[in-house]
Formats: sequence, structure tokens, C-alpha cells
Amino acid sequence: MKLAALALTLALVIAAPAATIAAESLTWTLAQPTDGPLSLDGGSLRYHAATPVALTKSAAAHASARVVYGKAYFRLTARYRTTGPLAPTVLIHRAPEIDRRPLTLLRLPPAPEWTTFTADVLGHDPTNPTLELRLAPGTTEPLRMQEGGLEPAAGATGTAEFASVTWERLARPVEELPRGSIAFTTRTVVFKTVGALELKLQLDEPARRTFPRAALVWFHGGGFVGGNPDSCRLQTSYFASRGLFCIRPQYRLVAQGGNVDATLADVADALAWLRANAADLNLDPTRLILAGTSAGAVVGAVAAVDGRDCLGFIGLAGYYDALEPGDSAFDRRAPFFGNGDPALWRRISARHRIVRPVPTLLIHGALDSTLDARQSERFAAALIAAGAPAETLLIPELNHVPNLAPPWAFARIDAFIARLLERE
Repeated sequence: MKLAALALTLALVIAAPAATIAAESLTWTLAQPTDGPLSLDGGSLRYHAATPVALTKSAAAHASARVVYGKAYFRLTARYRTTGPLAPTVLIHRAPEIDRRPLTLLRLPPAPEWTTFTADVLGHDPTNPTLELRLAPGTTEPLRMQEGGLEPAAGATGTAEFASVTWERLARPVEELPRGSIAFTTRTVVFKTVGALELKLQLDEPARRTFPRAALVWFHGGGFVGGNPDSCRLQTSYFASRGLFCIRPQYRLVAQGGNVDATLADVADALAWLRANAADLNLDPTRLILAGTSAGAVVGAVAAVDGRDCLGFIGLAGYYDALEPGDSAFDRRAPFFGNGDPALWRRISARHRIVRPVPTLLIHGALDSTLDARQSERFAAALIAAGAPAETLLIPELNHVPNLAPPWAFARIDAFIARLLERE
């Protein structure tokens, strides 16, 4: 059978009609162009375009269809080729009116000859199991989604052609994170009051401590607009049930007056409270390990390298350099960042704030479309250059959902903590 090609350009904004049904298995055979720019005919996607022209920042041509996502493993297979500096991009979106950022982003490498690309993806959105899979040209330059929408760099010309795209659900089970055998209790204390707002610490204390007088301080995620200490209870439950005292601090969100300076101050004050009350907590303030998820990794990393006592840092899906966000989707022009103040970008960037480098483990989903996985790689490189051991673990099938990190990844964290703390 002759390979047919789908040539995508960014000269026009092209929207695909929604497929009539969404299926767990989808196969597109991209047929020879017919009349009209784009149509879906059963399982076949037909596309016709004029001669490819230069890419622009303001337009994003794409082909799309509805697929089943949910909490399961899926496999994407695409046969494609490119000309010019294009890196074809496959994105999985919620409905555009809900969230313009993709849940998953796969950037295929440039390929002048017909090439088959295969990747496994861990779905994570059971509340919106039917989503939109898009094909877009992409470029080898950052997509700059952090400024709102998919904006390939101007000046790149070429074509991205797809002969076929297949999306199928796999039988591979999604492993749940196991809890340990040690019971623990949780209590709440107030460490700071700002006006009428009480900022609290959640203390997860094991009945038996495997690591006497040590503690893991885990900062929650939520993009600085959502989340709370309960958001990282899954992670701390894993470690508390293995005998490690865990602490989950609260910090101000944007709606509570949070911004770069205020939120970093809350983080510093939470750690200061722990050090001041270490005796009552049976805690050695020099045996703190800091950790965080997403936004929590951002502030936790800054606190970890600021020169105070800290044994190490663990970051899950964080960003550590707002000056060079890469393909990250956060908006640096948001109120949290002073509506686009580069001085605040630097203050929230641990990569540029290293005073005392500490041993670090950074875990990131390779498919992360919210915070570019290269953020972890570059931060690790900066720590190593500054003299600290740093490890980066990329999980191939994972997007920006650290709570779905597989058990073997948490076992890696367990081993990292054990190296930092001598069991007594």
C-alpha cells in the first residue's frame, strides 16, 4: 500500500470536526488529499493544504480526533517524516474551552525519511476520560506555551507529514503506591498568622521512627493557585508508614495574597518554626530533608540551597529556572510573578540561587507538558557544577502527575533518603 502523507503547516488555523465517538483504540490512516481542507471519515483523516509556507507564532494548524484517556496505559504509534527544522508534536488536550494547555506533549524528532515512533503514555484524568488528540507541526525550538497557547518560533519552514497514527489502550495495569506497616498519627499546628489567615503544618508522626530525630518536609503543589497540605498526603503517607517523621507545610496561594516574595517568606517561616520547636518535636534541625511536588518543588528547592541546614532535596516535577522555562506551560506574566517581573523570576529560580548545594534527587515525567523535564536536568547540572551530587530520574510514560509516579520511583526516593540518613 502506498504511504499517504498528511502535510501540516502553520499558515492557516485549521480546526478538525469532532469525531462521532471516542474509542480506546483509534487508528488514523491519513489518506491522499481530497477536496476541502480537513475532514474525518470514519477512521480516516483526510487533509489538503496549499504549498507549505513559513511558520508563524500566531497560528497553529493541527488535526485532531477524540480519544479515551483515563487512568490507564496507552500506546501511541505514528509513522511520519519531516522537512526543515520541524519536530512533529502530538498533544492530548482537555476540551479547549476547559484548558488550553495540553495534558501530554510528545515531541517527535526530525526525520527526513519515513520513521515509526512509538511511546507509552500513562493516562491520569479519569474525570475527563474523553479527550482530544492533536497532531501539530512543532519546531525544534521551545514551544513557549508558558505565554499562553502553542506558539512555535517564527522563521522555521518545512512540512510535517503523518502516514498513520494509532492510539490503543494497553493491558498493563497501573500500580498503586503501597503503604508501609508502621502506624502514624497526624496533627495540625499553626506556625504563622497573616491577618485572619492561619498557616498550618500537618505533622505525620510514626508510632516508631526508623530515622530517629530526622524529618521529611514536603511542600505541596497546585501552581500557587490551588492545593493544600493534604495534596501531598499520598507521598508523606508512604514515608510515614515506613517510619519517617513527615511534615506538610501550608503557604499562601495567590487568592490569599501569595506571590514570589510572600510565599517564599512563608516557606522560610515554616522551617524557622520547626527549628525553634525542634526539642518539643524530638527533631534534630540539622536532619531535615526538603521535598516538593510541582510548585512545592519550586519553593522547596529555593529553601534547600539557600545556605541553611538541610541534608538534601527531593523534587517531583518542579521547575527551577523561570528565566529559561523551555516548553513549560506556566504563565510568567501572572500576578504571582508580579505580572512579568524578571527580578521575581530570578528569585523563584533555585538554579540561580545556589548558596549551599545539597545532595538532590529530581524526578520528572518525560512527557510533562506543564513543566519541561529539562528543568530538572539543568538544575541537576548546576548542582553538580557547584559540587553537590545530583540525580535525575525521567519516567518515560509520565506527564505532570507526580502522584502517579510508579512504586519503583518511590523506592528510588527511599534509597536516596537512606543514603542521607544513617539508620539508628
